[in-house]
Amino acid sequence: MTSDKKIPLVSVILPMYNAGRYIKSCVESVLCQTMPDFELICIDDCSTDDTLKIVKDFAGRDARIKIARTKKNSGAAYEPRNIGLKTSRGKYIAFIDSDDLYTKTALEELLKVAEDFQADVVDTEKIYRPEDEQINFDDVTGLPIYTRQTAEFCTAPKVETDNLAERLQNYLAGKYFCIAPNKIYRRDFLMNNDIKFPPVKLSEDIVFYFFVLCTAPKIVRAPGIVYIYRQNPESVTHRNSRSDDAKKILDQALDIITAGVKSMDDFMKKIPALEKNSWVRMLAIDYFVQGHYPVIAQFYEKLPPEQTANLIADVLPNYAGENAAFFSYIFNAFNTYRKRLFDYENKIRELQRGG
Repeated sequence: MTSDKKIPLVSVILPMYNAGRYIKSCVESVLCQTMPDFELICIDDCSTDDTLKIVKDFAGRDARIKIARTKKNSGAAYEPRNIGLKTSRGKYIAFIDSDDLYTKTALEELLKVAEDFQADVVDTEKIYRPEDEQINFDDVTGLPIYTRQTAEFCTAPKVETDNLAERLQNYLAGKYFCIAPNKIYRRDFLMNNDIKFPPVKLSEDIVFYFFVLCTAPKIVRAPGIVYIYRQNPESVTHRNSRSDDAKKILDQALDIITAGVKSMDDFMKKIPALEKNSWVRMLAIDYFVQGHYPVIAQFYEKLPPEQTANLIADVLPNYAGENAAFFSYIFNAFNTYRKRLFDYENKIRELQRGG
C-alpha cells in the first residue's frame, strides 16, 4: 500500500451516484490490481442510496481510497471527474465508472506501455461489454468484445501519428474509440494543457478526448483489453433512452449539442493551427453534431410536421433567446430538408436494388 505522503504512480478517478448495486465490485476490481501503487479517488455526486457508506467501509480498511463529494448533484460525470483531476496526485491518471470493472492487470498493462514509451496517453482500442452484469473480473475469458472504432486494431503497442491534421482526419473518420476510462494519461500533460471535462452531459468523453488528440505530444495505441463495461439499465444514458417525454428528450439533445459545440469551438480557438482554419473547426464540430442527429431525427420520423414545429418552438427559446422564432424556422427547414434528402436516397437505393 502507498502512504498518504508518498506520491502514487496512478490516480484512479471514480465518479459515483446511486451506484449501490454495482459499487462494491467496481471498487474491488481496483483494489485487486496487480499494480498496487495507486490512489483511488471516489467522488460522490450526492448519492441518496448506500453508495457512500459502502465506499467509506472500504476506505476504513484501505488508505489508498480518498473520498470527496460534490456540493450538489451535478447530474453528469464531468463535475466529479474534474474534482478528481484537481485532487489527484499520481504521475498518471486513469478513470473508471461506478458500474464498470477493471481487469485484474489493467493498471499494470497500461502503466508498462506508458513507461516503456514515455507516453502522454495510452489508448486501448476495445472493451469487454458483457450482457450479464454479474462478472468475475479475475477471469475475462469469453467475454464479448466491443469497440466503436473503425480503424484496424494494433497487435503491439504503436505510437500514434503526432501530426495534428492526420489525427483530426482519423477523428473525423471514427478511427478513435473516444471514451475516457479505457486509457491512461500523464497527469502533467493534462494539467499543463488545462485539459478537463467540459460541461457536456452524456457526451463529455467525446469532447474530452478531442482535446487530448489536439494537444498530446505522444499517444500510444495498445492492444490489450483492460476495461469491462456493464450495461447498467439505471444509468443516465439508459434512463434517457427510455423516456417517452418528447420535450425532455429534445431539450437534452439540444443541451448536449450546444454545450459540446461551444466547448470544442472555445478550445480550438486556443490552438493557432486550428484558430486560423475555420473550415477545420467546422468539420470537427460537424462530426460531433452529426453524432447526435439521430435523436433529433426521430421527431421528424414519428411526429406530424405541425407537432414537430410546435415542439421545436417550445424548446428552442432556451437556447436562442429573443431570436427563437427565427432559429426555430431555420432548424425546422434544415431538418425537414435533410429528412427529404434521406428519403430520396432510400428510394434511389431501392430502385437500384430492383434494377
